[in-house]
Amino acid sequence: MKHDGAKCLEDVRHLHHEPGLMKLLDFENVPETKTLGNWLRRIGDSRQSMQTLVEINKWILLAGLHHCRRVTLNIDSTVIECRKRETEFNCKGSRGYTPIVGHLAGIEQVAEVEFREWNAPPNKENLEFIKKCEAALPAGVSTRRLRADTDTCQAGVLNYFEANDIRYVIRAKMDASLKESMSAIKPSDWVPLNKRDGTDSETEYLN
Repeated sequence: MKHDGAKCLEDVRHLHHEPGLMKLLDFENVPETKTLGNWLRRIGDSRQSMQTLVEINKWILLAGLHHCRRVTLNIDSTVIECRKRETEFNCKGSRGYTPIVGHLAGIEQVAEVEFREWNAPPNKENLEFIKKCEAALPAGVSTRRLRADTDTCQAGVLNYFEANDIRYVIRAKMDASLKESMSAIKPSDWVPLNKRDGTDSETEYLN
């Protein structure tokens, strides 16, 4: 549904009008919206069902990773706007949800998703979510690198990365303390990133 541009559960009906996609997915038919919604609600209320989906997803991730055992994890929130009565308002007065998603770079497959209300703070329990993503990886697969936005720039998160030898790139808001720290860095400490062909790029990082 997402690949077909769906924005809500009712959009499942559009799959009936995509014979090429249905054939590619080997689907003879697709459940009606009400049937699919009832099934999803039953799954969501069952811890055992959700754990089963996690185990199935581990097998899917392993198939996509092939022989790769050290992965790059991307953490980001996504926005789902809707007008459901039970949704919360955000600071701009609109309704919806902001689930946080952890997916693997390279294969672009999702390791873990955590459903969150629209008004949930974006920096809420991000370290706990990262640990959930790691627990959702197949056996023998571990996190080598992590990429995340400003909301993950927290002392507890950074300390966890340092303690577990996880390299990371996290966007940080420029404030007085960060500007002071950067001013103390020597120009010789910056090293150009290499392009795929081995030449230097214009982007630099701290050695």
